[in-house]
Amino acid sequence: MNTRALVLIAILPMAARGQLVLTASDGGSTSILPANSVYQLSQMEVGEARTLTIRVTNSGTSNITVTQFSADGAGFVMQAPNVPFILAPNRFVEGSLRFSANAAASYSANLQVNQISVLLLASVAAGAVLGVSPNCGGSSSPTLNFGTVTRGEPRTCNVTLQNPSSQALNISTLTVTGPGFSLSGSPAVPFTLGPSQVASFSISLNARAPGTITGTLRVQSRDYSLAATAINGPLPQPILEFESSAPASGQQRRITMRLPAAAPYSATGFLNLAFQSAVASVTDDPAVMFLPSGSRQIPFTVEAGQTAVALSGQAFTTFQTGATAGQLRFTLTGIPAGFTSDPTVTMTIAPTPIAIDAVSVTRVTDHMTVVVAGFDNTFSAGAMTFSFFDGAGKLYGAAIPADFTAAFQTFFTSSGASVFRTVITFPASGDLSAITGFEAELRNSAGTVRTQRVSF
Repeated sequence: MNTRALVLIAILPMAARGQLVLTASDGGSTSILPANSVYQLSQMEVGEARTLTIRVTNSGTSNITVTQFSADGAGFVMQAPNVPFILAPNRFVEGSLRFSANAAASYSANLQVNQISVLLLASVAAGAVLGVSPNCGGSSSPTLNFGTVTRGEPRTCNVTLQNPSSQALNISTLTVTGPGFSLSGSPAVPFTLGPSQVASFSISLNARAPGTITGTLRVQSRDYSLAATAINGPLPQPILEFESSAPASGQQRRITMRLPAAAPYSATGFLNLAFQSAVASVTDDPAVMFLPSGSRQIPFTVEAGQTAVALSGQAFTTFQTGATAGQLRFTLTGIPAGFTSDPTVTMTIAPTPIAIDAVSVTRVTDHMTVVVAGFDNTFSAGAMTFSFFDGAGKLYGAAIPADFTAAFQTFFTSSGASVFRTVITFPASGDLSAITGFEAELRNSAGTVRTQRVSF
């Protein structure tokens, strides 16, 4: 019975060791590390770093106390949980083992987890030293930062490879990957760099889309990150075109939009219309608007490689000039990068004499009623002269002057509109059948207008 107990005691430590399983992962592959095994890191160059994830798993059925989780050796640095700790069955913990070296040589370390010992080996060869132009980092940093680049405008980084050692270096791998990145001016691989020899080449970036762009420069087994932030550049200054006739109040006019050169990318934005009144008492004219939307903003779109710009999906759009003297202002918004220069266009609506839309005369037994409809974009109507004519076309009596300035100002102030319809009654007696024609003169601050003769 005692002998049997001694045998059990002798085998227990071996069973405990068998319950811990070590693995190493380099990000691409995972290897099991048995006790007393050897793990060889892949070939490295001076200044290059390599990180392994060391996982310790309890594959047994009882708790295990981990009392040692470390690695010692020049160039090796282990970050692992503090010991001791308990590892439950089917549980694992991980540590990070980083290796780097500043000199070409062979290196080794002992990875120890409880009674499991693994020999780690690393071979570091002399490597070419990367030099980068100031606009892309200006050092041998693992990242070549192109900074902020404009889409469609190439950016170039000048790069050098120098052999700092006294031995020739054979360069068999020199590649660039990543969207928009390209390599130019480099020697064809494989090539040899003699002692202190330098090879120069360039890395160019032509961003194809806005956003963060990443890539990789690989020299032998060493990778350098390429990074940039791409933005859309400004669009060419758009050309806004109008009908050739002179602008005036009371019009519906067409506007088209195009680019002087092909758009470097597809874009959408807004064409905006604003109005600044030239009349001191008037702040706005609601009739100034784009007709398709009934507002002062419509969308525009332009496709990459095109010069034509669609306004609300059409080749042109129509706007109203309103009925107030002032200035229409067309602006473009919604393009983050803007335009190469300010595309703002203004259109002046000049003060004009009263615009007469309709005149009618009604003859009744004891009076004549005249109705005049129109608009005054100066808001200054008032003085008028009325003339009646007989069948022979001669003036019937004398022209009748009148001043309705006060009445018009009250109307303009209360309505805020320049469009009016005024009714004037002329008392009369006798036989009015001799009166067969009528004309009127209407005056405002911009001048005088005479109606066409109305026959009745």
